[in-house]
Amino acid sequence: MSLEERLKYVKAVFSGSSNWGFGVYELVKFEPEKPHITLRIYNNVFASSVKDKDEAESFVDHYLIGFLQGFFSEIFGKRLKCYETCCIARDKTDYCEFELFPAEEG
Repeated sequence: MSLEERLKYVKAVFSGSSNWGFGVYELVKFEPEKPHITLRIYNNVFASSVKDKDEAESFVDHYLIGFLQGFFSEIFGKRLKCYETCCIARDKTDYCEFELFPAEEG
């Protein structure tokens, strides 16, 4: 799959997810040769549901981590790991941030 095709699929999924009410996606870093991806999700419905509660001591976006890991692993044809590095619920920011990279690095 060419770089242009990969970007097309990523943008289509992000756009669709936003249209369905699952937040606004921002691609912060896209290094397909490694691959290494960093993305932010604003208005994340999963984390926003616990944003103002004191119970969020850790990350809460397990569903999104699984989705992003599977989606990008399929796009790149290799197993990637996804880690949430910032969370609306835990860090009281206005976005959740995720990093993906080859599983053998993590």
